[in-house]
Amino acid sequence: MPLTLAKLLRSCDIAVGFAFGINTGIVTYSDNLQVDRFAVIVTAPGRQVDFVSRFFAPAGGVPEDPVTGSAHCTLTPYWSKRLARTKLHARQVSARGGELFCEDRGERVSIAGSAVLFLEGTILL
Repeated sequence: MPLTLAKLLRSCDIAVGFAFGINTGIVTYSDNLQVDRFAVIVTAPGRQVDFVSRFFAPAGGVPEDPVTGSAHCTLTPYWSKRLARTKLHARQVSARGGELFCEDRGERVSIAGSAVLFLEGTILL
C-alpha cells in the first residue's frame, strides 16, 4: 500500500512528508524510491509522544536510518509551532527505533536521548 502524504515540503536535498499511520509499518523502502531528493523524512503526530518519524536516504546508500538527529533538527521547529510548545518528546519508529527529547531554541535545536557508539578512531591533521 503506497503512502499518501497529507503535505510535502521540499528543500534542495530533503523532502519532508506529513502523514498518518507511519508507525504501523506502511512506509517501506520501495515507497521511497520515487522521491527525487537525497532523502525523505516522514512524520506524523504521535500517540504516546508528541511526534513520530522515519528517515530514508536510498540515494546515500541508507535504506532507512534507525535514528536521525539531523532529521529532528528539521522536524522540531515545525512540531514546536504546531503544538505551541518548545520542549517535545519524539520517537523515530524504524525497526530499531529511538526516543528523542527535542527543544526548539530559536536558531538552534537541542536533542537528547540515548546513543549507540558505532565508530571510534583518531584523526591526524
